[in-house]
Amino acid sequence: MTTYQNITKKCAYCGKESEQTLLTSYNQTGYPSLDCRVERMGADPLYMAMDKCPHCNYAAHDISQELPGLDSKIFESKEFKDLVEKYDKKWPVSETLSFFNPNVVTSYLIFAYLNESINNYGAAASCYLNASWILDDKKDIESANKARKKAVSNFLKLNGLDVTSSFQVLDLLRKSCEFDEALEFLKPLEEKYTDDDIFHAMVVFQKELIKNKDSTNYTTLDAMEFFNKEKNGDK
Repeated sequence: MTTYQNITKKCAYCGKESEQTLLTSYNQTGYPSLDCRVERMGADPLYMAMDKCPHCNYAAHDISQELPGLDSKIFESKEFKDLVEKYDKKWPVSETLSFFNPNVVTSYLIFAYLNESINNYGAAASCYLNASWILDDKKDIESANKARKKAVSNFLKLNGLDVTSSFQVLDLLRKSCEFDEALEFLKPLEEKYTDDDIFHAMVVFQKELIKNKDSTNYTTLDAMEFFNKEKNGDK
């Protein structure tokens, strides 16, 4: 079950106070998607995990804390103001994605942009990925794909990818219909994961999806079920 409370926070940059949502607990259930979105019991905490200052538009997991290395002058830049205006207009309060945070997509995109500006590519990739999931919920696939491509770009700027990030990049490429790029990215994973485990199952499943130009969302359970049927020769 997901629980939360509303608290007042002071923005680390403009010093003004505003009411924000504090996530207090959540539970996991089911099987994660191939890009690692976890299924939750009750309301998805993804919608409550970001703050956004209504005064200066700083967005972060906790707006009472500064982002190390960030120059506050960025809030006055045209690029930052254009980003805020573009997305706050696209999802005004009257068309909330969630009653917890009407500007949750904007918040993730702002925090991604701020992290990207200080070369904090892992945090930026994570925020673009989170934004893509919410945009999927909103059925705005075009914007979701743009966020996915941004996530991939930042993941690939990291000094090496761990197992989770590698499979996330693979799925993000497939889900954004970048099938040729996904197939190229799959090749070293196919060579590396050859044992009959979940990673091998995901490689086999992803290869089939890419071949069929299938950009649908799937879970790790789907991958295991497909792999077992292939292994057992089931039709």
